[in-house]
Amino acid sequence: RFNLNRFYVMGHSRGGGTAIVFTAADRRVKRLVTLASIASVENRFTPEQIQEWEEKGVIYIYNGRTGQNMPMYREMLDEYRQNKENLDPLHNARHLECPHLIIHGTADETVSVSEARQLESATKNARLFLIDGAGHTFGGKHPFDEAELPEHTLTAVKETVKFLSD
Repeated sequence: RFNLNRFYVMGHSRGGGTAIVFTAADRRVKRLVTLASIASVENRFTPEQIQEWEEKGVIYIYNGRTGQNMPMYREMLDEYRQNKENLDPLHNARHLECPHLIIHGTADETVSVSEARQLESATKNARLFLIDGAGHTFGGKHPFDEAELPEHTLTAVKETVKFLSD
C-alpha cells in the first residue's frame, strides 16, 4: 500500500539532478537521496559540444562504462534553455523543503565532488556523506556478475537505509 507520509525519491548522476528538480516541485516527497549527482546541466558540456549540438541537432556522449554513444537531441538543449530555472538542479536545491542526503565518492571521475558541495551549500536541510576513494558508480558495473556488493556500494546502501529509516 502506498503511503504518502513515506514518499522518498532517489537518483544517481544526471538522475540525481532530475530527482532534485522533481522533489522541489512535489511537496509530497518527504526525503531525497542523491548519489554522485550533478549540480548543473550546463556544466556537463564544453562550449564546443554546445556549438556542435546547435549546428548538427544531435551530439553523442560516450559512456566509458558501457561503451555506448548516447544521442542527445537539440530539443533537449532548447527545452532546457527555455525552462532553465525550472530544470536546473542547483537552483531547485535552494527550494527543497525535505531532508536531502547527498552521497558522493571522493574519487568520482565523472562528477566532481565540488558539485556535491555546491548542492550541500544550496540545500537548507542537506547532509553530505563522502565515501573515501569511491568512484562514480561506487564500485558497481553493468553487467554485475559478482556475488557480493562492492564495499563502496554497500556503504552507500547502508547510509541510505539509515537516512530513510530516521
